[in-house]
Amino acid sequence: MHLLADGSEEGQLPGLGWIPGRVRKIDTSLLSAAPKLPHMGWNDIAIAPRASLFDRVDASRGFYFLHSYYLDAQDPAHV
Repeated sequence: MHLLADGSEEGQLPGLGWIPGRVRKIDTSLLSAAPKLPHMGWNDIAIAPRASLFDRVDASRGFYFLHSYYLDAQDPAHV
């Protein structure tokens, strides 16, 4: 995601800008229940309607995540 966005708080170099926005570190002080970071483990996801990227993906199998950052997208449709 760091590469796909305009840039990241984690580095100085610009990203490709394919998804307008910046990748930001999760600020746990702003959350009511602060997660342990980096977040690592298997999680369920909710696939948005018409997300053809996931047409042949079995979401019930879960997805493995390892992150401490999130995409702050300029356009909510990119989330």
